[in-house]
Amino acid sequence: RDEDDEAYGKPVKYDPSFRGPIKNRSCTDVICCVLFLLFILGYIVVGIVAWLYGDPRQVLYPRNSTGAYCGMGENKDKPYLLYFNIFSCILSSNIISVAKNGLQCPTPQVCVSSCPEDPWTVGKNEFSQTVGEVFYTKNRNFCLPGVPWNMTVITSLQRELCPSFLLPSAPALGRCFPWTNVTPPALPGITNDTTIQQGISGLIDSLNARDISVKIFEDFAQSWYWILVAVGQMMSTMFYPLVTFVLLLICIAYWAMTALYLATSGQPQYVLWASNISSPGCEKVPINTSCNPTAQLVNSSCPGLMCVFQGYSSKGLIQRSVFNLQIYGVLGLFWTLNWVLALGQCVLAGAFASFYWAFHKPQDIPTFPLISAFICTLRYHTGSLAFGALILTLVQIARVILEYIDHKLR
Repeated sequence: RDEDDEAYGKPVKYDPSFRGPIKNRSCTDVICCVLFLLFILGYIVVGIVAWLYGDPRQVLYPRNSTGAYCGMGENKDKPYLLYFNIFSCILSSNIISVAKNGLQCPTPQVCVSSCPEDPWTVGKNEFSQTVGEVFYTKNRNFCLPGVPWNMTVITSLQRELCPSFLLPSAPALGRCFPWTNVTPPALPGITNDTTIQQGISGLIDSLNARDISVKIFEDFAQSWYWILVAVGQMMSTMFYPLVTFVLLLICIAYWAMTALYLATSGQPQYVLWASNISSPGCEKVPINTSCNPTAQLVNSSCPGLMCVFQGYSSKGLIQRSVFNLQIYGVLGLFWTLNWVLALGQCVLAGAFASFYWAFHKPQDIPTFPLISAFICTLRYHTGSLAFGALILTLVQIARVILEYIDHKLR
């Protein structure tokens, strides 16, 4: 005993007023904290610039093939947009480019008062009938405006003035989207047994939920007693994940709105487009040249000729810097999300640490342990959280880039 005292000093007696070595406590990772705050200020500036120059109506509000908005003006009673062949949106491009172009797809689009409720495909015996007999008289008002009643169905299909099939659809974002359990008709690139639901099943194939659930259950089975004791002393920790969830929603919503406004910061440009430029009547059509979506097309003999939305002009400093600002926004999204998650974990860790290290429970536990841990984390450890979140952000962005390259090379 005496030898131990000489080697290590005399043991300190218990002092209930001792709160730990916090007298000289200071902030950690100050440089990272300053960089993070400067980055957030720049992120806010990017959002303000996007809000000043962007026009999200091109994306939020549906527009028909002529560029007119559905639910406004002459289409006041037709608030929904119907795609003649919605599968061309899936086969021709990826969802990111389609969303950026205002959900515009290389297929005729018409404003309708209601979405189709029943499946229907034009039959061979209806080719020789008129549009009025097949569409108008049977409450299938889904042709482009101005199609005459006496035009034959085969002619309207060749010119892509009327749809060749209809699917049961429901309105979403002002557009008619097919139900998830319907089977499309035979189309190029789509087999008869392919369903829309099968198209999204690949998103969860790589998730091995069984292994993850087993590991979580085993960990919970070993520590459930102490979890219940700690949570029983600090019931407020049960609700703090809701705070983290709200903060995550704010980060995602801010990034989404900023990206949307940035993507629509230029003037919309329209070009002439046809599904098959080798069709008779399309030889002299200047495809991919500028056009006015509200004006009548001069050459109407080309089947499926439309003035479609191509993108936004890149004139001006802001427009030329859109790509760089979008990269800045993606970096801000990953960094803020990781920081919020780290904040939540550190706050809960601090709250439970006050319970664990309390000599007399619950007398030595702070009155508001969760609030105390939250204030302490923000005051002293913002820089450390930002540093760790930045490392995760760089790794995640590198992983996304590598996965994108791998996907393109397959």
